Amino acid sequence: MKAELIKKEGNVVNFKLTIDNDKFEAAINKAYNKNKGRFNIAGFRKGKAPRRIIENNYGKGVFYEEAIDIVFPEVYPSALDELQLAPIDRPSIDVEEISKDNGLVLVVEVEVQPEFELGQYKGIEVAKVDYNVTDEEVDAKLNELQERASRLVDSDKEIENGDTANIDFEGFKDGVAFEGGKAEGHNLVIGSGSFIPGFEDQLIGKKYIKGLEELEVTLKSEDELYATLKNTENLKSQITLKELKYPVKKGDTIGVIKYFTETGQVIGSVDIISANDVDNISFITKIKMIFTD
Repeated sequence: MKAELIKKEGNVVNFKLTIDNDKFEAAINKAYNKNKGRFNIAGFRKGKAPRRIIENNYGKGVFYEEAIDIVFPEVYPSALDELQLAPIDRPSIDVEEISKDNGLVLVVEVEVQPEFELGQYKGIEVAKVDYNVTDEEVDAKLNELQERASRLVDSDKEIENGDTANIDFEGFKDGVAFEGGKAEGHNLVIGSGSFIPGFEDQLIGKKYIKGLEELEVTLKSEDELYATLKNTENLKSQITLKELKYPVKKGDTIGVIKYFTETGQVIGSVDIISANDVDNISFITKIKMIFTD
């Protein structure tokens, strides 16, 4: 085996690696014995055809690739030692020549450790940095770590600030859905202020009620939101109206809707909020106002 440096650019080295013919022939024989069972040659049982017969049928270089895979790892470490190279990556190889006279000649390219000159570091002084960490900073960091390691769990409690509500929503303006205003399965952190003003406040105190699938939020003006429940046809409901004292102010609670299962179990309730200032009106008109406004 002979290793000869061709060139070195930066920390990339090219060198020529010559493996004598006898050693390469030994590797070819190993490749033949390993793979001879794969060849079907007429007149020979499978795996019994001589190497020369297989090479005549499939080409002289039929075992070269396997032989290189066998012999290269055997000689590569010695070549690195001879050239005093310290590789930091896998080498790439190209076959330059295969002949009886010169054996196997490979051109190897490999990335090696870069050379550098260590500067003067002895005697360097570094100022000590004192860190005064307050209890508040420690608590804040611990809370941050707790939040990062926390996981979401389902709950039927009333929504509070800091909770995460998983919601489907679609926005409409003047009855027409607008682009980018719809999403499903969105995790909304209550109190984050990531939605339009007032939206998250409308969810505080609400509870997830099984069977009530949708919560519709209508934007009456730029800063006023009103919520109603939809898809209640699979439930029974009872409407209770408060005794009204006029005038009724916009935002006053004027009643409650309770939702029941078929067995009579109360599974939730929703306050009825007046959307307008109301003077003295009839009971029938009042009902119409609640459900048509």
